[in-house]
Amino acid sequence: MGAGYSPAVRAEAGREAVQHPITGTMDTKRPKTLTEAYPQLAAPFPSALVRWRAVEVDEQNGQALVVPYVEAAAVMDRLDQVVGPEGWSYDFELLPDGTVKGKLTVLGITKCNRGAVVGDNISAADKVKGDASDGLKRAAVLFGIGRYLARVGPVRVPYDPARRAFEPPQLPDWALPEDERGRAKPHGAAGAKAPETGEGASGPRQEEAADAPPTARDFWSLANEALQRGVPNGEIQAIARGANGDWARAMDQLRQAMEANQPDWLPELVKGSAEDLEELFG
Repeated sequence: MGAGYSPAVRAEAGREAVQHPITGTMDTKRPKTLTEAYPQLAAPFPSALVRWRAVEVDEQNGQALVVPYVEAAAVMDRLDQVVGPEGWSYDFELLPDGTVKGKLTVLGITKCNRGAVVGDNISAADKVKGDASDGLKRAAVLFGIGRYLARVGPVRVPYDPARRAFEPPQLPDWALPEDERGRAKPHGAAGAKAPETGEGASGPRQEEAADAPPTARDFWSLANEALQRGVPNGEIQAIARGANGDWARAMDQLRQAMEANQPDWLPELVKGSAEDLEELFG
């Protein structure tokens, strides 16, 4: 499957170097382990590749709550760039509940996650394609790809009901590649700042008083994690609609959904054929 492009090749320092079609960078050495590859896999994407989708719309007040994401093609390009087309593979399995279990292997290490898209008037073929793409993106997060976007959190932006469109926010500096930093402005009411490094990082949002009640922003921040853990978007939306301002109760319901939606992965996967993958992503 892999790249789908013909990279330019030239000699550099006595070695063959490959020019990536998106970034233009010349790679003369591939990482051999995930530890070596992780900083490149987890690096921020160029802002032009980051998209935004609305998770909540308030037409009356002209506002929308939006979250960032990247397309499956950007994930595949990142994998091609860092470990090479031969350094990764993706398989999928259709689950009984109609979703997809994605299996991403990078440098011999395999991680799985569930993919599911929700929408009206989606054909069966388009749903499988969307679920498989979603499974790829969610599995890639387990390798660090695009994981930083969850720390950006939901952002409230202006919404135009007549156009049914919102104004995309700017990413904070810490969520940009180094060559784009210094040009972004703080976005939303959160005033995002760079997250602390390490396993205990709490993310970009400013800490609030311990006794402050949860807000819609807290709920949608948890919803980002719920999506990564396989809770269907439709279930999250239903919980949000039933909150009626009681976000503490809604967050409890969401945590219960996160526990209930943890899949018991089977030891062996039913692999999709090369033709299936080519149809989905080629």
